This record gives sequence, C-alpha cells and structure tokens, in this order.
Amino acid sequence: MGLESKLLIKLFVMSVSTSALMACGGGSSTSPDSSICNNLTSDSFSCTNMLNSIVDNAVSPLVDELIIELTELDTAVNDFGEVIDQEQEAVKLESAQGHWREAMAIWQQLEVMQFGVIAQQRDDFYSWPLNDECKVDVDVVLAQDSEYDISTRTAPRRGLDALEYLLFDSASDSDNGKLYVRCQTVGAGKITDIPGLLEWDGLTLAEQKNQRNHYSKKISEYLITQANILKKNVADTLFDSSGDTTQDSANSISDALFYIDKKTKDAKSNNALPANSGGSFNTGHLESQYAKVSLSNIHNNLVGAKKLFSANGGIGFDDFLLAAGEEELAIRMLATLDTAIEASSSTKISASMFSIIDAATIGADETIDQRSDCINADADSVSLLEKVCALGTPVIKDFTDDLKGQFVLTLSFTVPSDAEGDND
Repeated sequence: MGLESKLLIKLFVMSVSTSALMACGGGSSTSPDSSICNNLTSDSFSCTNMLNSIVDNAVSPLVDELIIELTELDTAVNDFGEVIDQEQEAVKLESAQGHWREAMAIWQQLEVMQFGVIAQQRDDFYSWPLNDECKVDVDVVLAQDSEYDISTRTAPRRGLDALEYLLFDSASDSDNGKLYVRCQTVGAGKITDIPGLLEWDGLTLAEQKNQRNHYSKKISEYLITQANILKKNVADTLFDSSGDTTQDSANSISDALFYIDKKTKDAKSNNALPANSGGSFNTGHLESQYAKVSLSNIHNNLVGAKKLFSANGGIGFDDFLLAAGEEELAIRMLATLDTAIEASSSTKISASMFSIIDAATIGADETIDQRSDCINADADSVSLLEKVCALGTPVIKDFTDDLKGQFVLTLSFTVPSDAEGDND
C-alpha cells in the first residue's frame, strides 16, 4: 500500500471517530486555553500515544542498536591493540574502523533526536563541531597514568569523534616516520607543562601506537557505559520534566527536528560549497575529517529524521498532522524526506564528498570554473558535484521549508531561537 493511501485511510478512520464523538455530545475541548494536543485528542489520536510511540518505535530501538554496535566496536578496538605483526595490524585496524563507521551511522540517526535526556547526554557520545585533536593528544599521554579517569575529561577528548581521530589518522612526521602530535608545537615553542608530550618524539613508533591504542580502549569502554546509562534514562524518563505538558514534550521533539535545518542542511551540506560566484569549495568545512563519512552522516541524519517524524511507522507527527486536517502536508513532508534520503545515498552519490569537492575547479575560464554549476544545481542534476551541491539546497530545503512554516504553525509549535528569522 502506498504512503498516500495509508495516510488517507488514517484520515478516514479519524474522521469517523471524530464524527461519532460529536454525535454523542463528546469530543475534545475547544477552549482557547487548551493546547492543540488536548484539542485533537480523540479515540483515534492522542499526543500521549504519539509520544509513547516515538519512544518505543524510533528512539529505544536505536539506543539498543547503538549498544550492540559500540560493544562490537569495543571488541574490535581491543583486538587491534593485541596485534603481533604488520599484516595482522592492517586487518584488525580495518575491522575497528568498520565497526566505528557502523556505530557512527547509528549515532548520526540519534543526533536528530536531541530532546530530553538524549540532549543532556549528547556530549557523552559526540562533540562535533567542537572536535579537538590537540586535547586528544594530551589525553593519550595522560591516560598512561593508572589514576587517569576519562569520565572527568571534557567532551571532545572522549567521544566518537576522538576515537575517529585515533583510528583513522595516519599522519606522520616525514622526518622521523613517527606519529605526528597535533598540539606538540604552539607557535615557536613546545608545550612544556604536559607530562609525556615532550617525550613523545623519543618514543618508538610501536610505543606511540601502543599509547594511542591504550587510550582508544578507554574511549570505547566509556562509550558503552554511557550508552547503557542512556538506555536506562530513556526507559525511565526520556523527557525528564514532570511539569511538561504533552504539548511541551511534542514541541521538544519538533525542536530536535530542526537539526536537519541548521546542521544537516546548512553546516554539513552547504558550508563547504560556494555561496556565490566569488565563493570557494572548502573540504575543511566538512564533518568527519578523518574517516571521510560526511555523506553517510547526512544520509543517516535524514533517516533518523524520518524515524522521528513518523515514529518509524507507528503513531507519529504524520498522524498529528492528519488529526489537524493537514493530510497533504503530512504526505508532502514524508515524500520530501524520502527524496532527500535517496539523494544522499551512496547509490546516488558514489564517491565521498571530500573527493568530489576537492576535485572541483575554480578558474578565470568559465569552462573550468564549476562554481556557477554548483550554485545553480537542482534535484535533477547529473554530475556528482552538482548532486552534492543540490543536496542541501534545494533537496533538503524542501523538507525544512515545510518544517519551519506550515508544520509549526499547524501544530502550534515554537521555532528554536537559532532558526528564527532564517528564511533561506
């Protein structure tokens, strides 16, 4: 059964139920002081059921998947730390990197679900765009102390982004063939107050790798602990505010969806591209500088947004819109999400965003300057660069325009402060 047919059947059932309530003198309150959640409560829809459905069908399964993936990642990281020769090292590093990608894919879906306790714990797992490789380098050496406690460290030192750096960075000092430390040099002088950093160059390559592996294990163990805490918190009290109404809680989920607008569209998709004819292509603005999974992150943000919006096929915001008489909007928003999910898939864009954008050319000759092609790209574009350029605007923008407009107006939601006045 098609999406439109499914939604129309839901609408029909709701209409019949509402008519029956009215015939019996029942129905929900129409007081102007009542929230739309209360006003639209009927036998076929309630915000309470919607919130429970979103938790049960979208959030909790992803948290369970995250625990599974992080456990496998931890095993792979520990296996990598026990290698005995270079051939085995390469195989086990590839395995650890693969499990990191799987864990990151799940987390990127949860990135869109930052409300309640998920928002409170987000920094325990990921701190982009506040990545800080220098601080990770510092903690690599500090963690060699038996008294080291990773839970006391700041977020950029202990999450999936820190582990990405340790697993995927292969930069070395060309003069001595050893691992390069990002913050060993500041200006013209060395950092002198961090035990271990000054001695780093004196270590053998094997000793440097062992120190990094030791810290990688600490991060992977920490992530599993935090994931289990998150699972308990989600089960106990996801919204973490006994004073909130169902409307407040629904509004907090709506706020979380704006991640697609400000982060996925603006920061992740558009920021590395020229905004005008004088702009530039800049891979330094892409997410995931070491693992190069920026496209996968965008794709999984959109997959997570659809799961959140539709409660992964349960009672979701699409049903809320139907109850409000906006079936056309519900159909359109799900359709634009599906379009964006497909457009960001590896089948549509078969290379990394890094390689595509890095190969883009800028020159005085219009035939080799690709900025205009990028700026004018649309959903029907054929080249890989134009597909990347169209991904944020107009493809994802088709969804976020409705999100910022008719969606919040229909359901009486507020627009997050950082999105107010943004009419792009």
